[in-house]
Amino acid sequence: MARDGTGDGTAGGIGGRVLGGIAWTLSGTAAQAVLQLVAIMVLARLLTPAMFGAVAAALVVIKIAQFFTNLGLSGAIIQRPELEDRHIETAFAILIWFGLLMSLLVLLAAPWIAEFYGIAEVEGIVRLLACALLFANAMEVASGLMRRDLEFKQLAILQVIAFAVGYGLVGIGLAFLGLGVFALAAAHVAQIFTNMVLMLRSKPHPKTLIVRWASLKELLRFGTGMMAWRTASNVALEADNLVVGRFLGAADLGFYSRAYWLAATPAVLFGRGVAGVLFSSLARLQGDRQRMAEAYRRGVTVNNLVAVPASVGIAIIAPELVQVVLGGQWGPAVPPLQILALGLLFRLSVRVSDSLTGAAGAVYRTATIQWIYAGSVALGAFIGQFGGVEGVAFGILGALVLNYALMTGLALQLTGLPVSSLPATFGPGVRLTLVLGPLLFGLERTLAAAGLPMLLILLAVLAAAGLITLLLIRLAPRIFIGADGIWVLHLVISRLQGRYRRSACLLLPRTERPTDR
Repeated sequence: MARDGTGDGTAGGIGGRVLGGIAWTLSGTAAQAVLQLVAIMVLARLLTPAMFGAVAAALVVIKIAQFFTNLGLSGAIIQRPELEDRHIETAFAILIWFGLLMSLLVLLAAPWIAEFYGIAEVEGIVRLLACALLFANAMEVASGLMRRDLEFKQLAILQVIAFAVGYGLVGIGLAFLGLGVFALAAAHVAQIFTNMVLMLRSKPHPKTLIVRWASLKELLRFGTGMMAWRTASNVALEADNLVVGRFLGAADLGFYSRAYWLAATPAVLFGRGVAGVLFSSLARLQGDRQRMAEAYRRGVTVNNLVAVPASVGIAIIAPELVQVVLGGQWGPAVPPLQILALGLLFRLSVRVSDSLTGAAGAVYRTATIQWIYAGSVALGAFIGQFGGVEGVAFGILGALVLNYALMTGLALQLTGLPVSSLPATFGPGVRLTLVLGPLLFGLERTLAAAGLPMLLILLAVLAAAGLITLLLIRLAPRIFIGADGIWVLHLVISRLQGRYRRSACLLLPRTERPTDR
């Protein structure tokens, strides 16, 4: 049976489903982010930075192995114009066999991995985490089919449940029982196992353990490039942890990894909530260069509108954020967090470019750029480690700028947009930041000098940021969010009903409010 996955091919049909997909995925990722925040707040007070560092060191190997193992087949399932049952069966079969093989290889390599780091606990952690490779591969086909069919509501619900079981029940429960590093490792395995079970039940599909080589070859035309791309991206994400764990030790890796998590979480949420939906949706518009160019330009503008003030804001509230989320023993995580926060703009922009280049099928060119980025991360982290975790953070910031420049160049080439179109995409975000930044910094310094509790300072700054932003949008939307920001608000308002719609309309002056047509 062939599955073309086109559904409603009209612009309105796709646009509505895209907005619905983004809304549900953002809701799911927001719920998962809240659960993750609560879990980390508890675990950071039960476990030491060195314990977090040991698990982070083991996860470097597991995450890189996982991207080599899945062969990019989930992306190939999403992107392929015509998908048949033989493709689905073959993808499932090869993923199971590769998952088994990689799990075994990682199990055997555990002693050497621990010796490389010089962290004895890593051996046992790696052995426990190895089985997660098979579980992750077993759900790849179901995940790809759900994304292809734009079933983001169901996907979001399943991911929230899996995280709640993995970290909320297993992780925190075992930490209270005193299992230390193995509480974190078991939480990761439990999350992936639960997600696998839920995915396979919610999205049944043909399964076999027999590989049809002709079908595999057709999938790998895209999948191999996707694997090279995603593997490079994952190497880039983990190379700094590898360097810090090897040269600075488990405790510094604990501080660095938590700082990185706080700085990168907005980009991760954006990747799951928006970029993933954009990729699935833009894949349906292959060949329509004009529409893809317009979507990219608009996406970059809205991205910059959010990312520029968010980068500055996180840097300002970093001391309070670390104290409230992680606790008093995590003070050394503040400087790297402030440095890494400045890279949020580049992380988010690259997510938009990723969606475009993947949908356009330019996976091999993207993979080349990502391997350059991975090399720059490794080099930047190695040079930076001589200056401690702050030096590593500066090295990573430089690598992020390079990746942004290369990926933006490729996106402009694919869409035909001129380089001269880029400065205008920064205008609203920069203007908003020039007003917000000094006000929030002054408020944070004033409250800190008064000796108020960190939680109170954090809440006051966040509330002020929200209120000032709403006021600026209400007074001068064209200046502070621009035409594309207004377009997004109109799109969101059009999906609301009754009093929610009327309340949302109050964000804009009467002259900028959407009509009922």
